[in-house]
Amino acid sequence: MGWFGALACAVRLSQIVGAQVAWWQLGFRARRAALRQQASPDVMVVAREWSHQVLAAPWWWRLTRVLMLGAVAVLGCASVLVVALDGKDESVMAHYSLLTALPVLAVSAWWQTRCARKLAVQIGPPPPRRSRAWMGVQALAFVVAAGVLVTLIVHAAVVESRLRVPCPDVVVDEDVRDYTRDVAVCPLADTAVDVTGFRHTPTGERAVRDHVYDIPNLGTMVIPDAMVREWHAKLKDLGAPVDYLRSDGQFWFINFERGHIAAETGHATVKAVKTIVGHRYDPVSKVGDCPRTDRPCVVAVERTEDALTVVWSYKDADAFNIQWWEERAKPLKGVEVATRRYTIRGADPSRTYGFSVEACQKRFLGRSTCTPWYSVVVPAVRSLPGRGSADVGHP
Repeated sequence: MGWFGALACAVRLSQIVGAQVAWWQLGFRARRAALRQQASPDVMVVAREWSHQVLAAPWWWRLTRVLMLGAVAVLGCASVLVVALDGKDESVMAHYSLLTALPVLAVSAWWQTRCARKLAVQIGPPPPRRSRAWMGVQALAFVVAAGVLVTLIVHAAVVESRLRVPCPDVVVDEDVRDYTRDVAVCPLADTAVDVTGFRHTPTGERAVRDHVYDIPNLGTMVIPDAMVREWHAKLKDLGAPVDYLRSDGQFWFINFERGHIAAETGHATVKAVKTIVGHRYDPVSKVGDCPRTDRPCVVAVERTEDALTVVWSYKDADAFNIQWWEERAKPLKGVEVATRRYTIRGADPSRTYGFSVEACQKRFLGRSTCTPWYSVVVPAVRSLPGRGSADVGHP
């Protein structure tokens, strides 16, 4: 067809979209009035153009137009699902969105055709169909659109099936089952009492990565495999855990009855595990010490009798994720904030607190891109400064 044919196709497509948008802009009442022959002449002009656009094409082209016009709805559904189910594959989200949107769009195409036929009876038949060349362009567009949709659905189904690795058939405690579902890992063996005397369940994928323990007065806690092996080796010296696994800068640590275990963190692993008997863990993170620029850094701590506030610095970010813990209390779920400070109300000055912060850039369709976590420990204090004052440096 050459350039003239391509230009004609572009003009024709713009007319199709324009007629559909104009019909939508009439609103529900105006469209209903047009179908009842009770609308104004201006509304009937729009109705006539829209009905001719719909009926001048075969059914498969009408369906293709609805699918193309519904692409925004599909993307919207996918983006909502990605946010709601963060951590899932984007192609799986597209799969769910298509399965949800396709039936709705198909019903929409049928309903539009029904309304267009009713209008055609009232205002006259549509003009004759376009030339064979134009029909060929329509057929090609339908084949391409259908092929892309089928490819996306098949690809997403394959990805989803690969993600669903069956877990071993084991018997575990209910709290362990809830934990493995939340973090999408498998329990690898039955829950049973191990050498520590506590109920224990190994979890992970293919190889043991973590261990879930049920500790009296604490409840369910998760310990990395390397730290568990260190605990088993020094069991008589350390005793039982007295707090949960905590983070401090680039270290993880656990305090026990008669000492502690600390380990340097790598990429989703722990290394350089060290046991100290006879001493609780002494935090190494320092407020205002910012050796790295690729993550936020806590620069001040404000502590009063009933509140604790942390202030951090970082370049521009869409949001900051905050996680914090209180000594001898269960870890809490994180929160998202837009400012560079966060306050805990009702903080106990006799307890140690820990904070972790990361900066994130959000994307329209896909996971947010975030910096590594920065962690700092705020020890308990013997005397408090005046209300509203700030400590800069190690609190």
